[in-house]
Amino acid sequence: YIDTIKTMKQIEKKLEADIAGAESLNIDDDIFDIERIDYFIFDEDSKILMTSNMPDMSYQENMGRINLDVFIQRNQPQWFYYETAFNIGDNKIILLLRKNAEDIHREINRLWSIIIIASIIMIFLVALSLLRISKKHLKPIRIMTNKVQHISVNDLSERLDVRGTKDELKDLAATFNKMMDEIENSYEKQKQFVSDASHELRTPIAVIKGYASMVNRWGKEDPSVLEESLKAIEEESRNMQSLVESLLFLARRDKGSMEMEKELFNAKTFMEEIIKESNLIDSQQHKFSSTLEYDGEIYASADKLKQAIRIFIDNSMKYTPSGGEIEIVLKSSNKDIYIIIKDNGIGISKEDLPYIFERFYRADQARTRTNKGGTGLGLAIAKVIIEQHDGRIFVQSEPDEGTSVTIMLPKNNENQ
Repeated sequence: YIDTIKTMKQIEKKLEADIAGAESLNIDDDIFDIERIDYFIFDEDSKILMTSNMPDMSYQENMGRINLDVFIQRNQPQWFYYETAFNIGDNKIILLLRKNAEDIHREINRLWSIIIIASIIMIFLVALSLLRISKKHLKPIRIMTNKVQHISVNDLSERLDVRGTKDELKDLAATFNKMMDEIENSYEKQKQFVSDASHELRTPIAVIKGYASMVNRWGKEDPSVLEESLKAIEEESRNMQSLVESLLFLARRDKGSMEMEKELFNAKTFMEEIIKESNLIDSQQHKFSSTLEYDGEIYASADKLKQAIRIFIDNSMKYTPSGGEIEIVLKSSNKDIYIIIKDNGIGISKEDLPYIFERFYRADQARTRTNKGGTGLGLAIAKVIIEQHDGRIFVQSEPDEGTSVTIMLPKNNENQ
């Protein structure tokens, strides 16, 4: 089309140059024969004046349109037309050029066929490429999915392979592995917790069962056996009750349902009461001393905080030989309150020190030398209580030299 339009415009310019100023038409047919173009010349009344070896035709009947530059006749799409107008003297003429467009249409149809076929091939190649790319990128996801499907409670050791993965998938795999590490660690702790709790409960149950059997056999006739059995059953019942309460306390902490009613009270008066109780309980075994420098208020749960401090004091009494010294200090800084319990007891080894706040953990040395091993839940409970008060615990200890426990609490945590 473009080449044909250019050719027809060149012919138009040549004719305009030849006819300019002429009084009559004098057209050289050679320029039309070379380009295989037909021409029709009409006057301004649409009467044909001259044609190029074509039958006579009416401009209005054949064209049905006027004043168009380039168009294809609607009922004859194989022809390509070009229309222009000239002035010869005082007369206006209309020049209509026509060229057979079958070759053009044929080339266009062939071009469209090539475009359609090329498009289909391109779409197929793109789809194939996308399929290969998607398989390559989805392969790590399929592997991850298969790995995850094989993870169960019986086997939490399965991990995703981060090799070969990139960017977000690698981050996802690493995050999943970290989560599985935490889940496995938590699950193992829960298993150990249940196992230890069962073991601890088995002992008092066995004792109670044994003494109950003794009462059934001989207690009815022997008052001394009956009294001994009842005392032992009562003691073991208290131990079991204490253990169960400790387990319930830690379970509420794990569940996040533990609440503490806090209030403002005088820290010095509070500590004086604890020291007085400690002297009443163990005045003959150990020497108690105290330094209470802080006489301000503290915002806490008095009952729970006393429970935590009593745990540390009881440990000092338990693992400090008779005649040893236990010192209790209360002091403060600008923001914090410090409660310090020091003793000169058997101490804790460096190997045991990092684990003393774990549940059911009991240092072998302390349990062997004093034969006063408890359930191993006391320090875990104390740590939970202090953390619930936004506090921290620091422990320093050396074997055979003693232990120092420092409890650090915010001075006033009422509005937090």
